[in-house]
Amino acid sequence: ACDQEKSEDNQWLYSNLIQEEYDEFINAIHSEDEVEQLDACMDMIWVILGFCYMKGYNVKGAWDEVSRSNLSKINPETG
Repeated sequence: ACDQEKSEDNQWLYSNLIQEEYDEFINAIHSEDEVEQLDACMDMIWVILGFCYMKGYNVKGAWDEVSRSNLSKINPETG
């Protein structure tokens, strides 16, 4: 969307942004600010996906596999 080139520099940029958003999330948890918690969660998803793009990861394939694996762990008796 922003015409960013896949590069090691941009990988580091996104890595730093992930840390920044995580820090904002922790601050929002400590201040019990629900709006900022949600904002930080959405921002973390955004920058994590940006990092994955910079790395060339197959996000859909990985998501499908993690979903399959996690859902297979559900105990049918206890949910």
